[in-house]
Amino acid sequence: MRSKCRSCDEHRKWKRFIVRTYKINEEQYYEMLAAQNYRCKICNSDQNNSERCGSGKLFIDHCHTTKEVRGLLCHKCNLAIGYLDDDIGRLQKAIDYLKQFERKP
Repeated sequence: MRSKCRSCDEHRKWKRFIVRTYKINEEQYYEMLAAQNYRCKICNSDQNNSERCGSGKLFIDHCHTTKEVRGLLCHKCNLAIGYLDDDIGRLQKAIDYLKQFERKP
């Protein structure tokens, strides 16, 4: 069913998506958001950096193995851990690599 309001349609699609994909409802999403002070759980940014449907929502991060929801992330942080395949060893290697070029004050 399509309403006259595109943003209302997008919101309804989002609500169905999070229930189907992450097994959480809209209320649980907003409870998590409030618990994180409306900020990304990794970088603490209040900028959501979301490009998905102009939704203005932080992304729901989850473990791809257990499907457990871990928190809400901005677009950049969500992509970063995704590109590293949620692999702590790869993330540590990236940290070690960046430390080699760290500028000292």
